[in-house]
Amino acid sequence: MTPEKLVEIFQRQAMEAAAEDAIKLLSRPPGRSPSPHLVALSKWYLNGSAEDRERIREVSSLSARLAVFGILAILDGVRPIGDAGQGRLELQYLHNGGAVTLNDAASPLLHDMFQERVGMI
Repeated sequence: MTPEKLVEIFQRQAMEAAAEDAIKLLSRPPGRSPSPHLVALSKWYLNGSAEDRERIREVSSLSARLAVFGILAILDGVRPIGDAGQGRLELQYLHNGGAVTLNDAASPLLHDMFQERVGMI
């Protein structure tokens, strides 16, 4: 696992999946008794014009992109967590008894790699 591979995984399995999952929920709320709020959102979405639904898709994608960017910024230590920004997170990939730090302070920043990969707008 490399930082670049992690960013690719976050793009596909977090950002893209979340954006598509939101649209799937709006298109067809799951279960026998979906929440009334989700049903109301679904009716609103489905009653919109094709152009409105496309704009909602774009907003869903943008929101997912910004969420992943924010998580990676936290992992990079540039978006503070805790009291007064004290402390930092260390993300390690453990495999076959070895460990690779994916957000090493000396490596390129994950959120920068993500932004280069997917852009923000």
